[in-house]
Amino acid sequence: MQNPAEQPHIPALPEYERQNGGHASLLAGATAEPQCTTCGLPESTHELFRCKSCVDFLECRQCVCTRHSQYPLHFLEVWRGDYFECTTLRELGLVYQLGHGGAPCPHADQTRRLMTVVHTTGIQTVCFRYCVCFRADEQFRLSKWQQAVRDGWYPATTTDPQTFATIEVLELHRLLNVCATVNVRDFVTSLEKLTNPCGTEWVPDRYKAFGLITRQWSLLGRARRAGLGHRKEGLATAPLGSAAVLCWACPREGVNLPDDWREAANEDKFLFMLYLALDANFRMRSRLRKKSANKAYTIVGDGLGYQVPTDSYMEHLKNYVKEDDISTCIAFAALMQKDTKLSTGLRATGVGGCVCSRHELVRPLGIGDLLKGERYANMDYIFWAAIMAVNLLMVLLSYDIGCQWKVHLLERKKQLPALLKGDESPTVRVGTPVWHAGVHEESCETANSLRFKEGAAMTDGEGVERVWGRLGPWATATREMHVDGRHENLEDVIDQHNFSKNLGLGKSYGLYFFRQESNSHQEDWPDSERTAENPYASKWKKGGYSVTEVINRELTHINRCVKGRRQNAEEIGPNGKKKKKKKARRSKKSGATFIRMGLQLEQTQRQIRWMISKRVDLTATKETKIQEQRTAFFKHLKPFRNLQLKFMPTVEELLEDEEDDRDPDADPVAAENVKLYLPSDVMNVEGASCPARMKTIETQLRKAQCSEALMTLRLRLHAKSHVIKFRNSFVTGQKRGSRARTVIDTISDRVDAIAAKYRQSRAALRALVGEAGCGSYFELKPEDVSMKFVIDANAKGARRLARIQGRQARQSLQAIDDAAMEAETTEAALLEGQENTGAEQRGSSRRKLSWIWTVAGGPDGDDEYLHESVRIEWCKSYARTRRWNEEVQLLLEEMRRVLRSLAWMADWWMARAEESSGGTLLDKGRRAYARRQAAWLGQIRTKFAGRWRKVVGTDLKESS
Repeated sequence: MQNPAEQPHIPALPEYERQNGGHASLLAGATAEPQCTTCGLPESTHELFRCKSCVDFLECRQCVCTRHSQYPLHFLEVWRGDYFECTTLRELGLVYQLGHGGAPCPHADQTRRLMTVVHTTGIQTVCFRYCVCFRADEQFRLSKWQQAVRDGWYPATTTDPQTFATIEVLELHRLLNVCATVNVRDFVTSLEKLTNPCGTEWVPDRYKAFGLITRQWSLLGRARRAGLGHRKEGLATAPLGSAAVLCWACPREGVNLPDDWREAANEDKFLFMLYLALDANFRMRSRLRKKSANKAYTIVGDGLGYQVPTDSYMEHLKNYVKEDDISTCIAFAALMQKDTKLSTGLRATGVGGCVCSRHELVRPLGIGDLLKGERYANMDYIFWAAIMAVNLLMVLLSYDIGCQWKVHLLERKKQLPALLKGDESPTVRVGTPVWHAGVHEESCETANSLRFKEGAAMTDGEGVERVWGRLGPWATATREMHVDGRHENLEDVIDQHNFSKNLGLGKSYGLYFFRQESNSHQEDWPDSERTAENPYASKWKKGGYSVTEVINRELTHINRCVKGRRQNAEEIGPNGKKKKKKKARRSKKSGATFIRMGLQLEQTQRQIRWMISKRVDLTATKETKIQEQRTAFFKHLKPFRNLQLKFMPTVEELLEDEEDDRDPDADPVAAENVKLYLPSDVMNVEGASCPARMKTIETQLRKAQCSEALMTLRLRLHAKSHVIKFRNSFVTGQKRGSRARTVIDTISDRVDAIAAKYRQSRAALRALVGEAGCGSYFELKPEDVSMKFVIDANAKGARRLARIQGRQARQSLQAIDDAAMEAETTEAALLEGQENTGAEQRGSSRRKLSWIWTVAGGPDGDDEYLHESVRIEWCKSYARTRRWNEEVQLLLEEMRRVLRSLAWMADWWMARAEESSGGTLLDKGRRAYARRQAAWLGQIRTKFAGRWRKVVGTDLKESS
């Protein structure tokens, strides 16, 4: 415990304590009697008060009431001679005059009433009177609720209001709700504690009334910011989605596009394409709650914002009770859960959403509830509703199951409601997000990944996932809400999210970085490449295809050189054969489960041995991790032994013999040295036998393990090559060089660990089926774990490809390692069994590809097979370079669109101001608000333009 004498000094604490005795401190050193600061009445004849919201001075009752006639919500304290005590203006006799902001009314209503006002300072009961100045003329008479609204108090009802909330407290709650997930219950509780912290006096409960007011206020705010308050018809005839905040950078015809955008060249059409992303979020579940018979659950502003119109949406879903969709790519979790998603007790199992994939703004009408999983019926409706008002030529959509969803998309559109069909629809191109594409089959990945889509730039398509992350806190907050409250809460949250994203556009464009990266890629692909002939794509170009068409055709092929069919353990059935696809069901422990447990324990042992081998760097933390791994091993060893006695009964005798031979005085066997006695371990043990079924199962799993290890090994070698190349090109200085060396060493350690895994797996496979049964899984030698080989057997073709790239003849999969060319050629010579005596022998044509690059199923030494892999990798590399160039062009165009959008919106608000040219208070209010909006948009535009010109310079053209 810290010594009191050593406690840190807090100078503000004594000053804060002095405020509690503020009366004495104000009169310190004075000989006169305390008195009112305003009129001078002494304390002996009048009570003195101070206001907690005003400056700290004392006043008598009459003066403090006069000064607070227009501020009835301030809290006061009365001096009791020794301390201050809380009081209110109502207790002092203050009567607030509505309709005049507290000023006297010549025709005031003599009836005094009490009302409860929720304010930022607490919940107060105020005594007030209505104004009846215009009683003689009913045309100009203000109703009770209108008088309160003009004084800045929003009523809970329009008939005979008794509860009000100030505009200040409504704005405060809205910001706390959309920024910090503060719900109405917690907010009102905080105000109650602020009003009377000790609970000694009764505070009115206004939870339900305040909740109703906040829902109305949020809708009014969104409608006013969208300009719907300037509509003569009001909200009743407002178009669908008209209250949503639109993306300033996305293309909108007539707003931020040049007049001739439809006549743009084919290679520039992507600049005017809309980039969207579609996905489902199953965290946004909604509980099914019992509804009260006396309450109407009406969604206020349904269809005006970001969520689809409820009635039309639900009516559409009634026609789709069940869907039959078959995946030809992979077993997508989303497709498998479409009809099996747990929905018991849920009104909605999640939400589907359509967002702007580049700027992460939710589209108007882009959110809809999923009643039972991620069905096509739901996602189709959400997507077409989100682009209902789009008048563009093309839309690029990313969807994690887009390769399946796009099939028969236009046929399914015919089944949608008439309001979504429209006369003309843009051409919809569908791709898969970059990260999600990695789990698709390779042919599907290369054909659909946004990284290879023409015009996709560097859009990753994962923006919708980041939106879900932003909405994550509201998944729990809205789960127990009724449909109306949940709908309106999400509308407000998404509205704030979109507005914040728009404001963030001014600082999110790292054009300098993208230009540098684009130039770096362009060095490998000069401008002459656009017309040069790729020797590996010649068979396509003979057909008259363009470079782009060549790339698109090639990317639909599977690169067999890097493809490894990874068989998961779950694909191996109890009999050792691959499982047939069928519905999932619960089953007892099988032989495959037993073998899988053994392989997992074996992996733990390898991990422990690897950690022990690094004892030079061993720290206390790493020692703890080793002990944790050992503990986990023994925890899982017992259930493994129980299953082992079931499937391999003869192992029991081996375990008993091992225990008998162990020295009782020796330390227990360490986890990494425990013998598991898998089928491969007992094949050569005298007296031990193994069921043939267990042998078959382990054989299949060992092959899958070898395939996976080889694929991981290739990926690690590619990663090491990239890091070394990056270090050699960009890293300078001892500090950065040491860090780069650490990263390279870490990858090398991982390569060694994967190689050890493969060697152990192959040794087990050899014990099971012999050397001949290992097939293409050869012995892994140290020299095999390298990329210092060339996969090209055609020297002439390699030189032609090298000339295209503007470099000397080099390997297509060559690593830039520390050993450089000398070590590389020496190693190649050892493998070839000859001396390197000339340039031709050092070149790429005399070397053979290491077997680890062809074991995935391709025939060894097949030149056409190897050329195909080079051709596909060439097209991928060229496509990536084009994406960087497109990104630079697209960023410049988006900057121009943002500035055009801001200018257009400012002009639009000024036009609304001109329309409100009348002399009524309503016209004046509309005109003032419109001009304020226009001025604010102009300020943002000026700020954005000034910031971007520092980076872009003269390339930024604001005019259309």
